[in-house]
Amino acid sequence: LSNRNIIINGAMQVSQRGTSETSVTSGKYPNACDRYRVNGNNGTWTVSQDTDAPAGFSNSLKFLLTATETIGGTSYWSVEQRIEGQNLQGLAYGTSSAKTVTLSFYVKSNVTGTYCLNLFQDDGSKNFPKTYTIDSANTWERKTISFEGDTATALDNDNAKSLRPQFHMVAGSTYTSGTPGSRSAYSDATFAAGHTAQIDAVNDYFQITGVQLEVGEQATPFEH
Repeated sequence: LSNRNIIINGAMQVSQRGTSETSVTSGKYPNACDRYRVNGNNGTWTVSQDTDAPAGFSNSLKFLLTATETIGGTSYWSVEQRIEGQNLQGLAYGTSSAKTVTLSFYVKSNVTGTYCLNLFQDDGSKNFPKTYTIDSANTWERKTISFEGDTATALDNDNAKSLRPQFHMVAGSTYTSGTPGSRSAYSDATFAAGHTAQIDAVNDYFQITGVQLEVGEQATPFEH
């Protein structure tokens, strides 16, 4: 059962570029946990490797909103990991044997409500948005979401990005009006479909750790 986790640095322990970066306002790899890229156009953020984490973990990736902007229709803010196609060949996408994957993670925020997690597929340009709920403010919660395999489109066997789990924190109406729960050709409406919770006030925050993407319909304990 080893080597189950397709995500790299899921426990947020590796932070080679630095442990914190302030005044992040647009897409980039911030000086925080390796492999995680922020995308968006709304607000000013401090992104950091934080020592606040659930039991069994030592670190998390934290997004702290330090200056706000009005959320317009095309506003968004998210964090993703870009997974290379050569690391995904075992999923058998593009065949009748395409495998379901399950993403599990710990999340914490002061903003409760419904969030979107989109499994974006670069090969074929497809969205697969699903929603989850943060039920209690300022409390670590574990979430699991499964995504059925894609029998129609293969993932390229190369070092280019092929799948991107995207955790949305802000999403304007342009990106939320679609229906979550299924894979479809990319459209703005399904990019963050179903997302209603907004990290939109100064000192609002969002944290994740223990991120694991694995083959199968059930989540297993995090692979340290």
